[in-house]
Amino acid sequence: MTLHDLCMYSMNDFEKQVWDNLIADIKNRIFEADIPDVPLNIIEHQVDNNTAICIPYQRYKGYHRMEGFYDIAMGDRGGENELLLTKDGEKAKNHLLEDIAHDISFEYTISTPEYKAGLNIPINERDPRDDYRKDWFALLLQIEKRVLKYEEFRAEIIKYEKCMNHHFKSQFWVFDENSMEFWYNEGETSSAVKL
Repeated sequence: MTLHDLCMYSMNDFEKQVWDNLIADIKNRIFEADIPDVPLNIIEHQVDNNTAICIPYQRYKGYHRMEGFYDIAMGDRGGENELLLTKDGEKAKNHLLEDIAHDISFEYTISTPEYKAGLNIPINERDPRDDYRKDWFALLLQIEKRVLKYEEFRAEIIKYEKCMNHHFKSQFWVFDENSMEFWYNEGETSSAVKL
């Protein structure tokens, strides 16, 4: 079965039950995580968005008895892009939990007054320590710590430290697991490339 076929596929009753069980588990994990400070409407919106079977021109998700769990992005100007194709239910669950955590933390971050105030500062005048992504990624990692196993959580820390340090010559940002925040290396400012 091609990716395009999966995008157009309608699950049978058995497959829909397998998918619904996975989604019920994901929803329980997210709501039991008791995510601090984030309004419930943001959490509900992202859970619904990320567990929807079909969002046209965006994502197609589901379960096929032969192919397994799938998540395919398909834009209006391009072909299909496989984000997930696995028979491993745990891998599928982690993939969707990571997506939901990413989108909850982003939607919340861009709704804050601090983020909106920073939009008025020209990019070449911004202090790299005010990078809005540090709050976004810190919240994302706080959520993931509550819903992922430690090994997956640790891999996410490494991934987001790399994202934060992409434009710097050395490791400017470090994530502290105790405080659950990104900290910058005080002596690294002069060698950092401005964002």
